[in-house]
Amino acid sequence: LPDPRKSRYFAWMRYELYWIWSLPYLDAEKSSRNRILLIDSRDVYFQSNPFLVDTLDDAETNNEAAMTLHVYQEIEPIGEQEINASWIRDAYGQDVLDAVGSNIILCS
Repeated sequence: LPDPRKSRYFAWMRYELYWIWSLPYLDAEKSSRNRILLIDSRDVYFQSNPFLVDTLDDAETNNEAAMTLHVYQEIEPIGEQEINASWIRDAYGQDVLDAVGSNIILCS
């Protein structure tokens, strides 16, 4: 099928694949127990197996420590980091980069 969108970097394909791969987990009847974790393995460190924690049971027992997720972000805005800025500009145009350029980078 022809794709009406502007051509994109090959590296961006992973985001569309992530979406496609996640579709089986969207079953409404099972969604309360489904888990999916998408990571860039070069930037991730686990102190223990993240799948050993049953977050629903922990939520019921108020075990906050077991349900804590630490997320970190960069310190500079998207528009000031040329690689990220060029990806946004090339994919969506200068208007979109102008709209999101002051946001801090939160890498995929």
